[in-house]
Amino acid sequence: MARLALMALALLVLPLAHVFEGGSLGRLVQPTAFLVVAGLPTLMGWLFHRGELVRSLRVAWGTGSLELGVALKAIEVVQGLRRLCLAAGTLALLSGLVHVFFNITSPTKIGPGVAGMLTAAFYLVALTELFLGPGVHSLARRGLLQSEGPSSPASAASGVFARFRGASITVASLLLGGLVVGLAHLFEGGVLKQVFLPAAIFIVLGSLLFVPVWHGRRALSAALRAGLEPTCCADDELERHRQVLLSAKAVVYGQAALGYLLGTIQCMGDFSDLGKFFVGIGFSHSVWFCALLLVETMVSPRVRRLEVEQVRRQLERHPLAVFAATRPWAVALLVIANCLAVGLTVAVLSFAPNT
Repeated sequence: MARLALMALALLVLPLAHVFEGGSLGRLVQPTAFLVVAGLPTLMGWLFHRGELVRSLRVAWGTGSLELGVALKAIEVVQGLRRLCLAAGTLALLSGLVHVFFNITSPTKIGPGVAGMLTAAFYLVALTELFLGPGVHSLARRGLLQSEGPSSPASAASGVFARFRGASITVASLLLGGLVVGLAHLFEGGVLKQVFLPAAIFIVLGSLLFVPVWHGRRALSAALRAGLEPTCCADDELERHRQVLLSAKAVVYGQAALGYLLGTIQCMGDFSDLGKFFVGIGFSHSVWFCALLLVETMVSPRVRRLEVEQVRRQLERHPLAVFAATRPWAVALLVIANCLAVGLTVAVLSFAPNT
C-alpha cells in the first residue's frame, strides 16, 4: 500500500506542475496515441513471450531479493518490451509528422498537429523511463541482493555519521554547481527566476520519488554514500548501488523530458499567442537545466567512482596482477628476457646487409 501511495504521489508531480504553469490537462489525453505507444507493444510482447511477459512484469514490480537466473530472464523480457515501446513510439511520431506536413498549407492545423505528435512522445517517455527502465534496474539490483546481518551499535553510529556526511557533501555540491551557473547567468544580464522556475524544480525533485518505489526507501541515500567511499563496499554492493544511481538518472532525465514535452505541447496549443509560446519554451528549457544540474553534480560523479572501483578490483584479480603479487622474481625475469629479445632483434636488423 505504501508503494502504491508513493507511486500515486510521484505521478501527480507532472500534472500539478503543468496546471500551476497554466497548462490544460485535456491536451494530454489522446487515446489513439496511447493505444499505439502502449497497446501495440503489449500485444506484440504477449505474442513473443506469452505468459512470461505477465510474470516478468509482476516480478519487476515486486519487492525482495530474487534468484539471479529469474532476474536475468525477467530483465530480458522487460528490455524487449521497452524496445518494442520505442519502436511503436517512433512509428507514432512519424505518422504524426506526416500528418503535419500534409497540412503545412493550413497554419491553424500546424500547432495542434505538432502537439498531438508530441503527446505520443510524452506517453513513450513516461512508459519507458519511469516504469520499464527503473524496473530493469530494480531487477538487476534485487538479483544481486544479499541478506545482511544485524548491525552493532558502533556500526549504527558510524552509519549515522556517514549519512550526515554524505548528505552534507551532496547538498554542498548541488549548491556549488547552482551558484556558479547562477552567477554566470546574472553576469550576462539574466534573471535567476527565469532559470530556477519553481515548477521546474518541483518536477525534477519530484522524479526522485520513483526511486524508493522501485528500490526501497533507503536505497538512494545508501547508493549516494557508497559513491563517496566505494572502497568500503563489497563487490556485489558496488553493482547494486550502481544500478540504483543509474535508475535515479533514468527517472530524472525521463521526468525532465516529460516536463520539456509538457511545455512544448502547451506552447504549440497556443501557437498564435507569441507571449505564451515563448513562456512555454522557457519553461521547457528550465526543466532540462534543473535536471542536468541535479544529475551531473550529484549522481553522475558517484556512478563514475563506483565504476572505477569495479575496474580497479577486476584488474587486481587479473592473472598477471596475481602472478606479479605472488612471484615478483618471475616477473623480473620475464621483463629481462623481453628486453634481451628486443635488443637482439634490433642488433640483428642493424647489422643485416641492405638489399
